[in-house]
Amino acid sequence: MSSLSIIRIRFLGPLVPASVKVGRGKVYRTQKYLDYVEALRWLLKAQWVGKPPDGKAGWGVRLKIWAARGDIDNLAVKPTLDAATGVLWQDDRQVRYIEATLSRNGPGTLEAEFFPLKKGGP
Repeated sequence: MSSLSIIRIRFLGPLVPASVKVGRGKVYRTQKYLDYVEALRWLLKAQWVGKPPDGKAGWGVRLKIWAARGDIDNLAVKPTLDAATGVLWQDDRQVRYIEATLSRNGPGTLEAEFFPLKKGGP
């Protein structure tokens, strides 16, 4: 694991909800959502040097978002976990702690902290 103990990113909108589209018998994510996740992923890659941990390490995530509408799960939790998969962890099942807050004032902004968990919890 990297010597970094906490990784922080800040993304200044627009925040794109994790929406699923169905067409021709297939379920897929919108391109707008995929671009949002990729932008978050590049912010993480700028902070993390190295390969993802071995798949056994547990992670915690703290999220703060400011958005006029939308729900916290689709605007922050899902996109952030998708972005970190393959960068900080191998599978989002390694995330064992999530803390998230949503404020309805201010522009679309996401702040995230990622930290490795000690055995037993945060």
